[in-house]
Amino acid sequence: MPKIVFSEVSVSNLKKLARLLHPEIKSTHLSEALAYAHGFNTHAALLAALRAQPAGSTVAVDAQRFSTRLNELGYACPPGFSFDPLVDILSAINAQGMPGFTTPSGPILDTLTDLLAAGQLREANGAYRLFAKAHPDNATFVAGLVPAKVLNRYWWPRLEDAALKRWEAWTGEHASWAANVVSALENGDLDGWTKRALTEMNALDV
Repeated sequence: MPKIVFSEVSVSNLKKLARLLHPEIKSTHLSEALAYAHGFNTHAALLAALRAQPAGSTVAVDAQRFSTRLNELGYACPPGFSFDPLVDILSAINAQGMPGFTTPSGPILDTLTDLLAAGQLREANGAYRLFAKAHPDNATFVAGLVPAKVLNRYWWPRLEDAALKRWEAWTGEHASWAANVVSALENGDLDGWTKRALTEMNALDV
């Protein structure tokens, strides 16, 4: 079961990320479900614990409890939902500027690579948008590297036979594809746009 630092900032960022991924859930309901996932019966109890908890402590987030509370509130939790990618995203954002990477944004770039390879486009989009709010000075740089990651990690492994011909034919009609990826990323439509593009490529008669 993944853990996060038990602080107001971490809990708030987890909610922001979950909100980006699941805008259909009312904010108050999401707060209650996340509180339950943290082991508290109400959001008020979570807030009280946050004020009393010593700095540096951690808390587990339970996807099953999250799902249970959402169901009670009238929502269907996405099949196979896990907090693991969300916690990884938060860790990467917090690791901005850490040594051991070729760029200060290395942690989030590695996380985006992993999410795209796994087909987790919504999570990748949420990761970027939360990162952009936390580190606006680095957002344009990171966004500019996402098109190549989409191509190499998401599209290319999923293209059908004659992949190169499909790619060349499609880009011949979509010369601004990289700019379109960035636009979709910034507008929150990376999942929809990227999947539509892949469908178009695989539908080509080559």
